[in-house]
Amino acid sequence: MALSNYSELQSAVADWLERGDLTARIPDFIRLAEVQLNRLLRTNPQKLRATAMISDPFSAIPSDHLETLAITLSDGSSQWDLKPASLEQLAASAAEHPGTGKPRFWSQVGEQFQYFPAPDQAYTATLTYVRGLPALTDSNTTNWLLTRFPDAYLFGALKEAGPFLRDNDLASMFEAKFQAAAQDIVSSERKVVGTLRAEPALTAIGGGAFDINTGR
Repeated sequence: MALSNYSELQSAVADWLERGDLTARIPDFIRLAEVQLNRLLRTNPQKLRATAMISDPFSAIPSDHLETLAITLSDGSSQWDLKPASLEQLAASAAEHPGTGKPRFWSQVGEQFQYFPAPDQAYTATLTYVRGLPALTDSNTTNWLLTRFPDAYLFGALKEAGPFLRDNDLASMFEAKFQAAAQDIVSSERKVVGTLRAEPALTAIGGGAFDINTGR
């Protein structure tokens, strides 16, 4: 049994289910498995960097974004990491300290990032983030996960077939296999790291502390 592309995966799902009448439904099972995998996985192949110029207090979030790992700004001569803050903190700080400056904090609002202070010029922003799986389609026939871990795709699709077929035993059996495959993926990506040094949550660039509530 080959599982190297989208078409072969669909055929394998049909074979394992021993059903020839689910051709129109199998892509749904695969897509639902991808949704589950995007919730479960945070692996190295999913980590990506993207750069953009920002000059406004808001910028668009990449369409494949799942989780922000870091945002770094550069003005051409220096570089610094932005710190996460809540929308409530940003709103209160912007109301108390309007105006522009070097952004030091970020938050997420809908499909946008918000920065505080609002940029006083154009900055180069580097976003390090976790991206979702490139969805399998007739035009995008494979991705890194199908290449390396085809069992996760197969068992994920099969478990999603269970509720549609109203077969609880099928759903339970392949749910267990899917969870085991997902755990194997996580374990294979786990790296041993040294002791991390904790830093204050709101450390400013250039040394001193910057208080988001006082603007100092």
